[in-house]
Amino acid sequence: KSATSRLVFLYVLAVLVICGAIGFVAIFFTQSLIGGLIAAAITLVIIAIGSLIRMRQLGGSGSEVAILLGGIPVDPATKDPLERRLLNVVEEMAIASGIPVPRVFILRGEAGINAFAAGMRPGEAVIGVTRGTLEQLNRDELQGVVAHEFSHIFNGDMRLNLRLMGVLGGILALTTIGRIMLNTSRGTRSSKKDGNALIFIGFALVAIGFIGVFFARLIKAAVSRQREYLADASAVQYTRNPLGIGGALMKINGMTEQSSVTSPFAEEASHMFFGSVKLFSHMMATHPALEERIKRISPQILQAGAWKPRYENPTGSTSTMTGSEASTGMNYMDEESLMSAVSPVPQARAPRSQTEAAAARASAIVDTVGMPGLDDLIAAKDMIAKIPEAVRDQLRTPIGATTGVLALLLQSESGSAAQAAIIKDSYD
Repeated sequence: KSATSRLVFLYVLAVLVICGAIGFVAIFFTQSLIGGLIAAAITLVIIAIGSLIRMRQLGGSGSEVAILLGGIPVDPATKDPLERRLLNVVEEMAIASGIPVPRVFILRGEAGINAFAAGMRPGEAVIGVTRGTLEQLNRDELQGVVAHEFSHIFNGDMRLNLRLMGVLGGILALTTIGRIMLNTSRGTRSSKKDGNALIFIGFALVAIGFIGVFFARLIKAAVSRQREYLADASAVQYTRNPLGIGGALMKINGMTEQSSVTSPFAEEASHMFFGSVKLFSHMMATHPALEERIKRISPQILQAGAWKPRYENPTGSTSTMTGSEASTGMNYMDEESLMSAVSPVPQARAPRSQTEAAAARASAIVDTVGMPGLDDLIAAKDMIAKIPEAVRDQLRTPIGATTGVLALLLQSESGSAAQAAIIKDSYD
């Protein structure tokens, strides 16, 4: 997070340098400090307007982005075992996190292992995965990937990227204006002096704009790589199982398709994905190298000499270990071992009244939103498992969900009285 803050500061500084450079060009041409300040201010306004326009274009709902990438929504009542497993993992993570369950999309034509999160706010977020992710990963690895995407939602990475891309669009607007001025200068009938002025200013805008876009993209890529490190670390924090997401990254490395996505819009949305969708140079890469990501979250995989393995195709694999996993020594910890890694929650002092008890519970709930722990995930999984399958299927439909909410309101008489007492105590 601190690295991101430094990079965002550099991003803002780059914009100010661009404005200053154009201001100096104006001072050189007009021989006036006021003229330079006006030119710098106009440049800043152009970047701001261009940024707002670009953000408006890119700020669609998560569902719009998923459909643009070729995603197909998963039917909540699907009987496909791989799709059902995906829905269960997403529901468990949402319940443990205290946020609405996002819509789930599948990129059916994509064989690579990849996933993405889209949406500016948790209530508008969607999760998308490729078909290769469903077929190649077991449940632990899938949970690690989904946890990674939830981290992007929790940490506001979508909003951050939207703003950075918006500013990029604003800087690019300078080059567009410069080209217009160059084209205008060719067809102008005004004096030679005025024509030369337009050419000079046009070239300056194009040159400074392109240089600004280049460095802005460098900084944006660096920001994206830092957010990927944060999302990987958060996924381990949520699941307490570094071998889950580590195993997924290993399988990406061992596949021919790796994490590639063939959608023509994939490159523009590359910062949203779990893995790199295209081959970029190191400076422009939106994701860190796979080996570096694994080294940070699960160095024992590299120490075991399991780097660059040859995986068998585990199509239809479940949460049990495949032969390839056994050969690399990636044994998953059992629930008891995982729970032992979770620090006990400190006990708060006993509240003195129902009001204080309600306030303490509310405060505890707010503090855990977006910060699920392993105990939260296990509790969510158990909660879902206790609901009969027929009821779960109905709750995933609009009518069934409405009926379920109404049923929850039908409390016993003693329960209603207790609720009324808490409300009365809160307002007295």
